[in-house]
Amino acid sequence: MTLLRDLRYALRMLAKAPGFTAVAIGLLAVGMAATPAVFSFANALFWKPLDAPDAGRVVRLFLQQRGEIGGEFSYREFRELQDRASSFEMLAAEYPSAPLNVVAENDSREENGAVVTANYFSLVGVKPLAGRFFRPEEDQVPDRDPVVVISARLWRRRFAAEPSTLGREIRINGVAFRVIGIAPDNFFGDEPGIAASELWIPTAMLRVGYRWCDAYGDANCTMLDLVGRLKPGSSAAAAEAEANSIAAAENWPASRDGRRIVALPATGVDPQQKVYLAPQLRLLMGIAIMLLLIACANVAGMLLARGVTRRREVAVRLALGARPARIVGQLLTENLLLAGLGAMGGVLLGLWIRNGFVSLYTLQGEGGAAFYDVRPDWRMAVFSLAAALATGLMLGILPALRAVRDDVIEGLKAGGGSIGSQRGGRLRDILAATQVSLCLALLVAAGLMVRSAHSILRGVNFDPDHVVVLRLRPRLVQYTPAQAESFYRAVAQRLPSLPQVEAAGYAVGGIGFVWRTPTGSLIRPSNAPQPDVSVRVLPVNPDFLSALRIPLLQGRAISEQDTAGSPRVVVVNRAAARRYWPSSSALGQVLVLNGEPYRVVGVVADSGLHNIGESPAPQLYSSFWQSNPGAQGDVRMAVRVRGDSAAALGTLRHAIASIDPRVPVSEDMPLVDQIKSVYAGVWLARSVTLWCGMVALLLSAVGLYSVLAFAVRSRTREIGVRVALGARPADIIGLVVRRALIISAAGTAAGLLLALSAWRLLAGLIYGVNSFDLVAFATGPAVLALVALMASYLPARRAAQIDAMAALRCE
Repeated sequence: MTLLRDLRYALRMLAKAPGFTAVAIGLLAVGMAATPAVFSFANALFWKPLDAPDAGRVVRLFLQQRGEIGGEFSYREFRELQDRASSFEMLAAEYPSAPLNVVAENDSREENGAVVTANYFSLVGVKPLAGRFFRPEEDQVPDRDPVVVISARLWRRRFAAEPSTLGREIRINGVAFRVIGIAPDNFFGDEPGIAASELWIPTAMLRVGYRWCDAYGDANCTMLDLVGRLKPGSSAAAAEAEANSIAAAENWPASRDGRRIVALPATGVDPQQKVYLAPQLRLLMGIAIMLLLIACANVAGMLLARGVTRRREVAVRLALGARPARIVGQLLTENLLLAGLGAMGGVLLGLWIRNGFVSLYTLQGEGGAAFYDVRPDWRMAVFSLAAALATGLMLGILPALRAVRDDVIEGLKAGGGSIGSQRGGRLRDILAATQVSLCLALLVAAGLMVRSAHSILRGVNFDPDHVVVLRLRPRLVQYTPAQAESFYRAVAQRLPSLPQVEAAGYAVGGIGFVWRTPTGSLIRPSNAPQPDVSVRVLPVNPDFLSALRIPLLQGRAISEQDTAGSPRVVVVNRAAARRYWPSSSALGQVLVLNGEPYRVVGVVADSGLHNIGESPAPQLYSSFWQSNPGAQGDVRMAVRVRGDSAAALGTLRHAIASIDPRVPVSEDMPLVDQIKSVYAGVWLARSVTLWCGMVALLLSAVGLYSVLAFAVRSRTREIGVRVALGARPADIIGLVVRRALIISAAGTAAGLLLALSAWRLLAGLIYGVNSFDLVAFATGPAVLALVALMASYLPARRAAQIDAMAALRCE
């Protein structure tokens, strides 16, 4: 009953001051919006379980070695675990990133697919939108049952949602498949954070989806992720122990070299992504909390000012015998209600902001579109409630305690609504300075991230503008090495003939960027015997360096004369030249790569992107035509075009299709978009710090204005006396502006110290910018000083217009 009376009283008091209530709720909603948005995204990435029946019993199996978790299982290992492990009610396998080229109605396009066991859909608990899923017998005999389930999105996008799609034949990687079912809407697989699956084929057809090794005969051919549902009463630890005993007894590859199987709850993204994303989410949550603190400090200052107008009310209640704890409880209830209303608005704003977070991580560097389940759940509700309670206590505890500490007699003498006292002025100044310091830290962080993003797009010794990236995989349509090489040569002749193409560069394989290739090639300078080391070697054609505009420093680039029958040559970057030949020229030197001698014919600039904790790594460029490219069956292209790169994609696809429409063209996007997707963390940090910095700047301006405006009102008599004694308007204006600048200077000093300690959190996201960037660290204080002057303008003008006689009569 006491709580209900306090709530009714709080509602009456907030309704009596609609202006104050609306402003306070608005400030809290804006300040709290980022916190639920970040938590919603973090919930999807780390804690949200699989949306399946009895999700608490669903686990994923991984390999762990030297503390790192990841790795896949072979088909044979899966079958033995499925047959022999008694801890699982059901165990399913999937290869979730299968490149599947789909040819339907003369339209050839690569789609991200998955190879799954027949029980997969039952385990994840989905029902078909139309048709059916796989029968057990369709997943028993290798290569016998070419059936496929497609996503609802693919059904609408490529088949116009025609009912006749069921039963029709489509070709996947050159093999005819029959469509038997449509997956439900918004189902794209069970592993968030990876490319969404658009179609599924049974593991009996694994040879179609995975061609890099013998999936059925080779126990070392690993590509499958395992997900299982535990039997009632069984635990993940028991299942883990059983799986390891089976692996050890059979001497599986999964049990060698100190590796062990671990069973983890099927929550969020995989462990490797969690390790990668955790620092980014901590940074975002820290920024969101800083913005919330600024909003709390702002509203706390407003509550302190409002407490002056309610001084007589509190004094009367204390004089009539009310306990201070009772009054504090009522005031806290009022503040908690205010925080709850602000939290509701913050959650609504946060759900909108959350979609912006997700969009930055959706597009992947290799062309796929990742999916995340960011729908609100009970965790979101609990977090929002906890955030509202914490916010109510943070912003309300000081004003509530301040209200009951005043002298009762002084309060009764003050009269209702008197604002003559300056009580709490120093505390309000401290709160305003706190807002300024937090705001400055956000502004400096925003400046660093904006400059980092600009440096990434500008490139370091390469130019990403007007470049389109493509990936060609003739191996998916069963090309032989000779046919693949012939196809590459035809494309290399066709594209440069297009009027909008300046250069068409080839690069073999790689992961992520078109210029990035895995390490592992062996290198030994012939004139300096030393242990072999790892170095990045990227086979490229003659147009590759010019397509990316990587500067040539010495010698020559790869040329058309560097063919399979000519002496092997290599171009090195400056970092490689300095490392291997620090006191002589690299030109003419010989490197031994994988047992073959290569002569250095050129030196290029260090290209690529490096954060402040990295240095350029050695990079070698060999000849594409000397690398037996047909055997790769998988190459990337960097095509420099005239005009808009996105507009050129259709023309390039059409030109390649005119050579052979069956060959899939994937990962086709402007290079700038690929950079943004691979460096999504930088773009997310830039967006969050920039927008939060702008909001913090606005909140700080409001906080400064409210402090100065209240100071002018509370010092009306003092200002009147000053005017009566001969003070000029300029003197009065200077009095107000000086207070604003003192608050701003104190906050700026603390904010610079905070920014200097916080930039270490951003170090991994800062590219092309010094750790102590003068522009970022100088711009923030300058902007805040300008905002302080603007915030003081109206209060200073009002103070200068005070009439001395009217002020004295008022008191």
